[in-house]
Amino acid sequence: MSPEPKPQKTALRSHRVTPGQHKQKRRPTTRGTETRILVIEAAVDCICTEGFAATTMKRIAARAGVTWGVMQYHFGDRGGLLSAVLDAGYEHLTRRLQEIEIRGDNLQERVQGLVDVGWDIFGAPIARACFEIILATRSEMTPRSASRDRLLVVAKELKESSDQLLAQTLGQKQPPKKAQRVFISALRGFAFEYMQYPSNYDYKHEREALADVLTAYLQTLEKK
Repeated sequence: MSPEPKPQKTALRSHRVTPGQHKQKRRPTTRGTETRILVIEAAVDCICTEGFAATTMKRIAARAGVTWGVMQYHFGDRGGLLSAVLDAGYEHLTRRLQEIEIRGDNLQERVQGLVDVGWDIFGAPIARACFEIILATRSEMTPRSASRDRLLVVAKELKESSDQLLAQTLGQKQPPKKAQRVFISALRGFAFEYMQYPSNYDYKHEREALADVLTAYLQTLEKK
C-alpha cells in the first residue's frame, strides 16, 4: 500500500534576473539566490499565517531578517516579490507532479496514493500562498495582462502533468476527463478551505472519501 506522504519543506529554486537586478544590469550570485529564497520563504510564511492583506514588505523583511534596501534590490517592490512567489509556487507544483511515482497492488491503493501525494503538493505552504495571491489580485488580471497569460500557461502545464500522473496510476494512455477534473478540483477545494481555517488538520477522511469516489467511478468505466 502506498505510504503516507511526509510533509516536506518546499525547496525553492530561483535563478531568474529580478526587476531590481535587471535595471542595474547585474546577474544573480549564489549568495543573492540564497537571499531571494530566504525572502520568498518569509513571504510565504507571512501570507499563510497572517493573510494576504497583512503581508507587507516591512513584515516580510522582519521575518527574513533583511533590510528594505535588500528587498528592493532583489524584487523592486511588493508586486515583484509576489511575482517571485508565484514563480516559485508554479515550479513547485509542476516539478513535484512530474517527480511522483504511484505504486500499489490494486486500483484502490494506487488512487489513494495519488490523492495523498496530491494533497501533499497542493496543501504545501508555497501552493496555498500562491492560491491566496491569485485570489487577492484577480481583479488586476485583465485579458491582456502578463499575469493572466502566465496563469493560462501554468494551468495548461498543471493539467498536462496531472493527466500524466492519473494515466500512470490507471495504467492508461489517456485518463478519463471527469476523473481528472474531480481530482484537481477537490485538492484545490481542500487547500482553499485550509486557507480559511488554518490548522493542523490533514484532511485524512476527506482524502479517503475522494479516493473511494474516484475508485468507484473508474471501476464502473472498466466494466463498460
